[in-house]
Amino acid sequence: MKSFYILCLLFISNIVWAQNLVPNGSFETYVNCPTGNSQLAGNVPPWQNAPGSGTTPDYLNACVASLTGCNNVDVPNNFAGYVPAFEGNGYAGIISVYTACPNCREYFQTQLTAPLVANQTYNLSMRVRLGSWCTYAADKMGMYVSTTLPMQPGNQPINFVVPQVVASTVTKDTTQWTLLNAKYVALGGEQFVTIGCFFDNIALDIDTIPGSLATCILANSAAFYFIDSVIVEPVNIAAAPQAALSSSDTLWCDKTCIDFFDLSQNNPTSWTWYFQGASPSTSTDQNPTGICYNNYGSFDVTLVACNAAGCDSLFLDDFVTEFQLPLPPTITYSNDTLYASMANAYQWYNTNNINLVLSTNNYYLPIVDGNYFVLGFDSNGCSTPSATFGFYTSINNVAINNGLHIFPSPANDILHLQLMDQINLSSAQILIYNSLGERVMEVMASNFISNVDINISHLNSGVYYVQLKNNNYNYIRRFQKLEK
Repeated sequence: MKSFYILCLLFISNIVWAQNLVPNGSFETYVNCPTGNSQLAGNVPPWQNAPGSGTTPDYLNACVASLTGCNNVDVPNNFAGYVPAFEGNGYAGIISVYTACPNCREYFQTQLTAPLVANQTYNLSMRVRLGSWCTYAADKMGMYVSTTLPMQPGNQPINFVVPQVVASTVTKDTTQWTLLNAKYVALGGEQFVTIGCFFDNIALDIDTIPGSLATCILANSAAFYFIDSVIVEPVNIAAAPQAALSSSDTLWCDKTCIDFFDLSQNNPTSWTWYFQGASPSTSTDQNPTGICYNNYGSFDVTLVACNAAGCDSLFLDDFVTEFQLPLPPTITYSNDTLYASMANAYQWYNTNNINLVLSTNNYYLPIVDGNYFVLGFDSNGCSTPSATFGFYTSINNVAINNGLHIFPSPANDILHLQLMDQINLSSAQILIYNSLGERVMEVMASNFISNVDINISHLNSGVYYVQLKNNNYNYIRRFQKLEK
């Protein structure tokens, strides 16, 4: 088989997102349009305050009419500045740092639509944005998923848990939403999500932002953050295919049709094949069959295998080669030996047993009667059989007598018969048989003294037997007739 090179494309696995397990994760559904701050709990189902909480998270929505001061919970203009929603019309708001109440925190929680499955990887994410009029900014805003709801001790931090998502740097971009996310391998059974800052002030990095324009204490004395697009969803780290293929044949002689087989890894879902020099030249089957090569030569094969994570391409240079058959050899006969015309290699057979190689020489000396042929091989290993050559030492069980000489052999149009012992035959019958023992010619000769000429121009090329006989003599010799 020919060697080949594989050219592959470089692919990066994509993440196929599943359904979000957080109900109302973008805070678009509400019971009543808010009329002031502290109206998240009970108004944006199923979000609630943490059990034991003494704080009041806010809900903001574009449905709000004109409000002022700390009650202005409009979107995008509200008590904390100008903040358009990340998506939709609403979002939540909580205090992370509040100088008017040291170490005070606000949290909100909800139950997931389904518990997390053990050992499944999940994407946990949310969008966070600091109010543009806030005086302070801090790090460590976070998300925590758990099997039970953590309780908040009054207005103090829930600092006895380890959140899976934590802002590692100070979140102070007021011009765009910041994505906080993490991959989490579930222990199993986690069914609640809690949003807030889970650390004491002493563990925080707090920045002061001078020049606040806020008149509301919730902004000018706090790091006040808006939360939108909360997501908890399983992820499938799907790998792009690694294209691979095989075929029913790659190197053959004469025109033929072959089949191809997809061996690609990572579960491709679609296939595109390109067959140079073949009919059909393309296919979208996984395992194309009946790909026919009607011209001789070497041809490329390409497979592109794809799934949801990407595609991979496999290009095989000169993957299949179709050689032309050589011309059939010819067999000649001389001195009881069969000879084959020029070839690279030979295999001789008797038609009675085509599984037995009699010789690999360019000649063969038959030892039994029968029909023989030879395969002539070229340098590519392709072979073509010769015509069958009949070799018979007797015709109808009549023994050959060496007293008759015939020439030339091979003969063209005239065959000369000569008696070697100068016997005078007043009359004789001359019969000619083909290699199958069938009589094809009969001549009566009178006053046959020692030789006679026979016109055989009408005979086809092949091996024949001539019999000369009368009541006292019977001679048989074999000869070859050349092309007309």
